[in-house]
Amino acid sequence: MPDPRRYTDEDIQAIIQRALEQQGGAKGEITHADLLGIGEQVGVSAEAMERAARDVLETRRVAQATERVRSSRKRWLAAHAAVFAVINGLLFTVNALTTPGEWWFLFSVVFWGLALAAHAAFTFAAGVSVKRQQRERLRLDTEAHASAKQQLRVADTESAKDLLGEESLESTEQKQDAHSP
Repeated sequence: MPDPRRYTDEDIQAIIQRALEQQGGAKGEITHADLLGIGEQVGVSAEAMERAARDVLETRRVAQATERVRSSRKRWLAAHAAVFAVINGLLFTVNALTTPGEWWFLFSVVFWGLALAAHAAFTFAAGVSVKRQQRERLRLDTEAHASAKQQLRVADTESAKDLLGEESLESTEQKQDAHSP
């Protein structure tokens, strides 16, 4: 008699995640080849798994780019608000010390406050354009590529230490440092 249990997509994801964690996997991460193997075992073609993996990664990249743009906007708004507070506090102090009965500093508070309110409205209400997302994704890709290169250099240095022995590598590095300007 076949097993009557059925699972939703969320259940499947949670079960696989928990099994990987219990097995001692690297925080539930699996390789692409393992992912394709899972797909084959459940009857999903490798092409469909490849497309799905690309779609998931692309969705994640778009979300990361959008979040970075929104985060940048919030930082600029915070800087704007800080400058507003400092300058208008200074103007208030000057106004209070020079002409206490005439509150001329309110003009800058009102008009600059309107500009700050417009900035806040843009920060929290405006969406992120496709062009801006693409630029941010390009920055993310560039940073990821630079990080991968750096990790590769570190890995190459460590493997060279293993092959040559630490003493010979250190003497080689010292010779290189002596010859560089």
